[in-house]
Amino acid sequence: MSRQIKQLEGLVGARMLDRDQSGCALTDVGKTVLEHCERIETQVIEIERKVSGKDNQLSGPVKISTAEGFGAYWLAPRLKFIQQAFPEIKLELSATASAVNLHKREADIVLRLGNPISGDLVGKRVTKLEVGLFAAESYLANARPLETLDDLRHHQIIESGGQAEGFPQSKLLRQHAGMDVAVAARFDNLFCQIGALQSGMGLLALPLYIAKNIPGIRHLLPKDFNDFIDLWILTHPDLREIPRINAVVDKLYDLVSAEKESLFTIGS
Repeated sequence: MSRQIKQLEGLVGARMLDRDQSGCALTDVGKTVLEHCERIETQVIEIERKVSGKDNQLSGPVKISTAEGFGAYWLAPRLKFIQQAFPEIKLELSATASAVNLHKREADIVLRLGNPISGDLVGKRVTKLEVGLFAAESYLANARPLETLDDLRHHQIIESGGQAEGFPQSKLLRQHAGMDVAVAARFDNLFCQIGALQSGMGLLALPLYIAKNIPGIRHLLPKDFNDFIDLWILTHPDLREIPRINAVVDKLYDLVSAEKESLFTIGS
């Protein structure tokens, strides 16, 4: 990489980076070149989208992105139904706490928990996911009583941090618990949060479709703490009419619609 940068500096005729013992930083020339490169990248991606729209076959790759919990506990076990319906479509699933950029083709389809970040995507809200409050029996055995939402101030919570800081269930817990509640720990990974929950570290807000798979935890204050997170299926406007993308989106709608009453609502 260092040699390539030096070659680029030679072509441009100016220094791109300032280097010192602490690392590297872009010079003004480097920032200008970066801005032009990003515009070129955007234009190339736009061309790819336009060209890919001429593909009329139900075959080829389709990249799906969603949150790690929804991907692991719900979507991954159901991808087989899409594969069975469209055997020539090659599915790729990215389940991560990081938001993907559909404009840069980091994914073709996003199943997003919470409101869409970008207003120029196409899709719709397909259901609401119920969120509850949970704790391990080992935590409750040594904690003060938790009978109302006001009692949350006497407890400690497990929060999302880092790339997962925007997790909607974590925001809901903070809204109920208040800004002064004690935080046991923050994690940027849902499975680390669940591990901390099971160990008795503190309270954690979870969608019910995840919590029902975790042994040794108790659902707390179900009548008072019963919030919901919207689930959206989204794609880029230039991709919506590509047959393979359209087929997978429609199949995802069908799968969610068939199970939303039993999996994603009160009483599930």
